[in-house]
Amino acid sequence: MTGNTRITYGGFIDVDAHLTDLSDGDIAPTSIARDFYIPGATPVGGTGDSEPDFVGRYIGLKAVNGAVATATSDLEPIPVVGGLLAWRQHIGGGRRFNLGVSALQADNDVALTGLSATRSVASAFGALMIPLARGVTLSGELLFGERELEDGTSGSITRATVSTKYTV
Repeated sequence: MTGNTRITYGGFIDVDAHLTDLSDGDIAPTSIARDFYIPGATPVGGTGDSEPDFVGRYIGLKAVNGAVATATSDLEPIPVVGGLLAWRQHIGGGRRFNLGVSALQADNDVALTGLSATRSVASAFGALMIPLARGVTLSGELLFGERELEDGTSGSITRATVSTKYTV
């Protein structure tokens, strides 16, 4: 049996680093704090034409704090684990769709953060992009998301978005 079936894979391995720099190591009115976001992506197989900037958007941009102040004004880091799995498929004629799921889990010290801190977030999405003319793309997306607080309260969102993009 012979055929012309070919299976390929492609995507990116994404590495994100966050650095917070305090001028004196304490939280004080004279402290200067800066957050630096250093994204990086390494192509894996395929053509490398994907756009890997999904992490903040679909996991939960600023869903949890990076640290919490202790009674002695020290900063206690909040351990967080999160991930995103996304797939982009070109379907001809410049059309493509994306599917993805993401989740984030925080290990809050509730004695410091309180019970209103985010414990976890999760989302799933599907998007379709259709070129209408040279440089003009119509996009539609459906997203489902959930968030749970440390006190057990939870909520969900379902969002439909339609947008256009013009590229010179």
